[in-house]
Amino acid sequence: MKIKIIHIVIFLFLFQSEKSYAFDYPPITYLGIEQGLSNNSVRCIYQDHNNFMWFGTYDGLSRYDGYEFKVFRSKINDSNSLPHNYIYAINEDDHNNLWVGTGQGIGIYNSLTGSWRPAFYVPLHSQTKQKISINITYIKKDNDGNMFIGTNGLGLIKQQKDKKAGLQVALAGDEKNRSYNVEGLKIDAKNVFGFSFRE
Repeated sequence: MKIKIIHIVIFLFLFQSEKSYAFDYPPITYLGIEQGLSNNSVRCIYQDHNNFMWFGTYDGLSRYDGYEFKVFRSKINDSNSLPHNYIYAINEDDHNNLWVGTGQGIGIYNSLTGSWRPAFYVPLHSQTKQKISINITYIKKDNDGNMFIGTNGLGLIKQQKDKKAGLQVALAGDEKNRSYNVEGLKIDAKNVFGFSFRE
């Protein structure tokens, strides 16, 4: 008798749950090149301050507004476009500029002007600013608005908030080593960051 009552209670619970929550979840929608995505090989996804969804692919950057895509690609001899079409990392700075890490550097997008500009850094033991033109693996922002850039070959670059260029970070105990690969980068809620690397 107890087993029958338990079965009836479970049945009523499931029936009520199904009836109450049948339409609470939005339908799953497929988005691909048929809908305007630049490439089906998506490497990274980011939602910006305007709730646009950005998809970094192996053939350009795609912005989705909920209805359609706008595609951004590198243009030969055009410094106001993305530096490369392989997109590996996306983030925003405190001024709502979108930082896009590519196979050949960073493009910083100003949504108000619709223009792109490159990112720069100062190498270790140097005072000369150079354009970042190497493969980007990670772009993270800390709670103070500083940008941390992981690369393949230049190691870690830290750009302090409102500075025009980042500074190359030496490995602890090896101040001369500036050619390592950042393979992981994490900043926690307490503003503590860590990274993994390979020489």
